[in-house]
Amino acid sequence: MATAEIIEGYCDESGIQDGASNCVVAGWVATSRKWKLFESRWSRASGGVEFHGKQFFARDPGGNRVGPYRGWPDDRANKYLQGLLDAILDCQLRSIGAVINVADFQARTVEERKWLTGAAYLPDFKKWEGRGSPQRPYYLGFTECVEQGAACVKIRTGKSTSISISKMSWRHMPLITTKGREATHRRPWRDALAN
Repeated sequence: MATAEIIEGYCDESGIQDGASNCVVAGWVATSRKWKLFESRWSRASGGVEFHGKQFFARDPGGNRVGPYRGWPDDRANKYLQGLLDAILDCQLRSIGAVINVADFQARTVEERKWLTGAAYLPDFKKWEGRGSPQRPYYLGFTECVEQGAACVKIRTGKSTSISISKMSWRHMPLITTKGREATHRRPWRDALAN
């Protein structure tokens, strides 16, 4: 009998506003145990100062740091950032993400975009089930993140076991075959839409 670890993922998106050239969905996945360890180490490394990239890397017109980092010299900022990065690396969080070129996505037919964003075509009935979201490339990026997260699940067994996951959150999701730690993905659209 095979058992699979349950993993948790946290993602965020960028580029969902009108006029964006790319849509990005990215995040991290890990087991619950690793997340608890990470939260403890992140809290210790941050020293109670919340990290936000826009403020951390921003400067005022005089070249000074802004927000909670105002007045920090470079060595303090570098030590702070290195501590946060070490927390991520030490806890072995796995990065997941996708970048969708919005123009390439919009160049697809409406039917293709429906399929890529969650609708299922039922050939026996010659109709679509669900509408998908053909104007929102975000859902394609989200699907990619779910697939990458699923590929991180380790299979524990004493025998050679193969598990296929063909349905996750949407019916159209391409087949993921996991054998031990190897995963193969069948995504013919991946190279066409990723930067």
